[in-house]
Amino acid sequence: MLGLVIFSHWLLDLIVHVPNLPILPGNIGNLPYLGFGLWQYPKACIVLEALIVLIGIIFYVRHLYLSSRKTWSSHVLIKSGLMVVFLVGMFVFGI
Repeated sequence: MLGLVIFSHWLLDLIVHVPNLPILPGNIGNLPYLGFGLWQYPKACIVLEALIVLIGIIFYVRHLYLSSRKTWSSHVLIKSGLMVVFLVGMFVFGI
């Protein structure tokens, strides 16, 4: 699971980083560095990252709803509300 988390994070970094990501840890073999450089376009970067977070929220809430096998409970609503508060704080206040 940890390996999947690290790999998915590397894939998401590949989109936004300038070419400074090594293919292998420690740049073994002196392979070229990768990165698509979306950071050079802040508005596009914000839109893409917000879209990725929104998709994550949809998957998370859907999983909570399907795993509970009942109607929306206070448990699901509290977790969803906390996630929304966190995201608003992150984008508005730069937390």
